Amino acid sequence: MTAAPAGRRAALVTGGATGIGRATALALAADGYDVALLGLPGSPLEDAAGEVRALGAGALAIEADVARAADARRGVDEAVGRLGRLDLLVNCAGTSAVGDVADLSEDAWDRVFDTNVKGVFLMTRAAVPALARSEGASIVNVASQLALSAVAGFAAYCASKAAVLHLTRCLALELQPRGIRVNAVCPGGTDTPLLRGAFPGGRGPQGTLDDLVAAHPLGRLARPEEIAAAIRFLASPDASFVVGAALVVDGGYTLP
Repeated sequence: MTAAPAGRRAALVTGGATGIGRATALALAADGYDVALLGLPGSPLEDAAGEVRALGAGALAIEADVARAADARRGVDEAVGRLGRLDLLVNCAGTSAVGDVADLSEDAWDRVFDTNVKGVFLMTRAAVPALARSEGASIVNVASQLALSAVAGFAAYCASKAAVLHLTRCLALELQPRGIRVNAVCPGGTDTPLLRGAFPGGRGPQGTLDDLVAAHPLGRLARPEEIAAAIRFLASPDASFVVGAALVVDGGYTLP
């Protein structure tokens, strides 16, 4: 890790190795944050941290599973210990399970909820003491347009992301008195490894990838950087009066 310049703010981004998390880490580094990137063992965390360092920011790669309480505590403790403070938590780690409920295994259902919902709870609980010491602290949770729209074959994912939205609202009420703003972003289809993995053999419950693209009135998928820009806004002083919101960035997916 590079030495942290004096006065820089510090962020912890879960799911920081790829996709939206990686793009967010880079965007925050450009905004003057030092960034701790947290991800599963075996993910390209160090590569992402190297990209953050190339922007002149301090960076830390932490291998951890957000669904494990001990890992969440260790991740926050390591981030605060190495970066010196914590001003922003971005809960971006997520997973999905494709399949009709009648055929979906209990293990698959639990894996989605453990990562997408329990992970937000555990990381937030671990981070609150450090965030409460920061002036202008913020949490941004990454939900989905599927928190607002039902899609057959994605029941576990849809339900988990809807839970993230309601958890965001509850956390906003609980944590605002401690000086921590909490908001969520709801991305549409975004060109990430997680999304492409939902189309094994070229097809998924929503048809082909081209079919998914066509479901967005803008006629394309989002770039991870576009979702990162929304997260940057929610974390910034420009959003100082935004609390408990769900910022939809979905290319019009939820309009029809």
